[in-house]
Amino acid sequence: MSVPKPTLSAVDLAAIGGIAGVVEVTMQQPTVTWKNFLQQGMTPPMNPLVWYRGWGINSASIFPITCIQFGTNRFMEATLEQYGIKQDDSTRMGCAAVSGVASSLVGCPAELVMLHQQRSGGSLAEVAKNIIQNNGAHTLFRGWLPTAYREALWAGTYLALT
Repeated sequence: MSVPKPTLSAVDLAAIGGIAGVVEVTMQQPTVTWKNFLQQGMTPPMNPLVWYRGWGINSASIFPITCIQFGTNRFMEATLEQYGIKQDDSTRMGCAAVSGVASSLVGCPAELVMLHQQRSGGSLAEVAKNIIQNNGAHTLFRGWLPTAYREALWAGTYLALT
């Protein structure tokens, strides 16, 4: 006798996605630190405490992105199921790609602010305020289309294949 597979809600999967994003950042942070040091022509640090500098903001930025991707993907799949639309590979990939686009609405502004913050220093709030005051709120979405494309490709593959 087989045990039925539990169905997780969009909220369940959003929480799982957010946590998975933080786990991913935690695992990749040392390699990101090493890459950044090497790109700047500096010797990579051997101290693990240095490897995790910036982990907090990196985790804080990825949590909502993966949360949106997982939650939106499940919401779309459930909505299609309600209308009797068959879940085949194309449908799963389409739902996943759209969830990537949805996450880019958070990812694009977050990445822009982080890039400016890395260059100029200051808190994220100060940098965001300066960007908006000097260039307008619409500037936060500069580069949105390539971000949406990147996230659609990424989410469209990893969510559709899992």
